[in-house]
Amino acid sequence: MNNSVSVTVNPREVLRMFASLDSKRRKKAHRMALSRGAGILVRETRKNIRIWMKSSGSPSPKSRKPVRKMESGVKSRINRDATEARVHIMGDYRLKWFETGTKDRYRSRKKLYMFRRSPGGRKYWKRNGGKDVRTGKISPQYFFRRARESKESEISANMENLLSAAIRKVYESH
Repeated sequence: MNNSVSVTVNPREVLRMFASLDSKRRKKAHRMALSRGAGILVRETRKNIRIWMKSSGSPSPKSRKPVRKMESGVKSRINRDATEARVHIMGDYRLKWFETGTKDRYRSRKKLYMFRRSPGGRKYWKRNGGKDVRTGKISPQYFFRRARESKESEISANMENLLSAAIRKVYESH
């Protein structure tokens, strides 16, 4: 048994429906199509983040305090005029570091001071000298870039279908 459903769309019928809508409903149809197109990229990016998190073996937090998942930092937004949709990873500041990576980072030990007590009980501060301590480097993961490259053509190809489906849905509710 075949579970697929095929829908034949007549472009003239869709254009007629679009022309009969007022400007508010036209904008609503555009917004629906753009949000669904952006949703494809958001889902792929979140999937890449989940795969990376599982493969990196990052430990679960030991505290009982709720921790915000990094994949929730992938956001999409449609502008007021419904002409473009933006997908970004700046909803969580940590994602920027894992996407692009960081250079070698060091902590300077020369700037740290420690409190000492003399044998006579007198307190004084002593400069703690020595070499800088390497605190690490984050290698770039490019989960957003890979998602964008893999889904860009799919989104462009599906945009006409998404727009015609949104027009039909708005027209039927009208």
